[in-house]
Amino acid sequence: MTTRLAVRRRLLLGAASVSMLAPASAATLTAQASKGVHVCLGTDNLLRFTTGEQCPQGQRMFRLAEVEDEVGITKERDDPPNAVVADLKTKVDFLTKRVANLEGELAKLDDAKSASNDTKNAAKPDPKLASQVKAPFEVVDSRGNPILVVSEAVHATVARRGRFEVARASTGDNHYSLIVRNAAGIGVLGLGELDGGGGTYIADAAGKTRMFSSFDNGLRINNSSEIGVIHLQVGPGNAGQLWLYDAGGRPMVNAGTDGAVGVVQTGPNIKCAPQAGLRVGDCLRGRP
Repeated sequence: MTTRLAVRRRLLLGAASVSMLAPASAATLTAQASKGVHVCLGTDNLLRFTTGEQCPQGQRMFRLAEVEDEVGITKERDDPPNAVVADLKTKVDFLTKRVANLEGELAKLDDAKSASNDTKNAAKPDPKLASQVKAPFEVVDSRGNPILVVSEAVHATVARRGRFEVARASTGDNHYSLIVRNAAGIGVLGLGELDGGGGTYIADAAGKTRMFSSFDNGLRINNSSEIGVIHLQVGPGNAGQLWLYDAGGRPMVNAGTDGAVGVVQTGPNIKCAPQAGLRVGDCLRGRP
């Protein structure tokens, strides 16, 4: 193949300049037989390659100069065909990976640009988060009923109530709370942010609050009439204090400490001092 390519290039270059070559003598051609390409010019003005050093009768011989050293013909690879294919495949695979990586980086830039345009005036999202959903939104069951509802509105104004609902606690504040509703749509559990801290409540199936707790008021247990009957809190001196009430809400037992000993007061008087007539006070005190 190398020989055919060389001959073809020589013929093309030589044909372009053959009209400028002077006729060569037999002696000259013989002396230069080892160089160049010999061709014969026929009566039909066509050049024909010849391997000999003479042309047929009636045809003139010309020598086309060697041009291989000047043109720099590409040599064939000496590697085995399998090695060449393997080398090319490695390069193609590498380039394919590079293109895929570049496409991935461009896609990320496009996504980031789009998100930046959509949330230009919003707070910057955490780059560690995989995705972000803008409120309001719903998560529904197979029948389209809302399971989770998230809104910036106040709970009372949310159009569709979810079994789990996150919204503002009241108008004019920035406190959010979570309400859990039963199948009838009645709130049975709530927790959220109060001024300065958190709070939670638990209600019965009718929606009556049976337990309420907060960071500053402790834990209160209500009866079915929503009257507090048990109150556990932090009392005087930063110590624990327990109050028990009757069904109407009158304090009947107060247990705590006076800072030195434990004290239990009983109602309805809740007094430790002796009463008129030397009656013993309604109180139990520990010993120092």
